Amino acid sequence: MAHLKKENIEHLLREHQLKLTPQRVAVLKVFLERDKVMSLASLNKYLGKDFDRITLYRTLNAFEEKGLIHKIPDKEVASYALCKHDSISHSHEDNHAHFKCTSCSLTVCLDEVQIPQIVLPKKFKAQKFNFIVEGLCEDCKK
Repeated sequence: MAHLKKENIEHLLREHQLKLTPQRVAVLKVFLERDKVMSLASLNKYLGKDFDRITLYRTLNAFEEKGLIHKIPDKEVASYALCKHDSISHSHEDNHAHFKCTSCSLTVCLDEVQIPQIVLPKKFKAQKFNFIVEGLCEDCKK
C-alpha cells in the first residue's frame, strides 16, 4: 500500500466505530502497510520500544471486538490479521482456514478454502472452528 493516507486510516477507524487515537492510527497503519498476519512480537518491532504494551493489547482487543482484525488460532504465538471485507455491515466470520509455514512461521488467511461441514451430536453446538494447515511456504520449500 504505497499510497496509504492518514485520512483512509481515520475513515476505517470511524467506519468501525473506534475512537481515533494516535495509538490506534499507528497500529492500523502497521497492519495496512505490512498486509500480512502480525504476531505481537512483530507488532512491537514495527511500533518501536516506546509503544506501551498494555495499550497495544487494548488496541488489539478493541479492533477484534469491532471486527477490524481477527485473532489467528495458534497455540504457539498470538497473531492477528486485518479483516478484508467489502463492508463492515457483513456478518463477521472468522471461521476460515489459515496456513502456517513450519519453517519461517509465515501465516496467511485462506479465505478461499472451504472448511468441511462438521456434524456434531445434537447435544453439542459449535461456536468457532480453528482450522490451521501447516507446511512449507513457497520460499521455504525451495
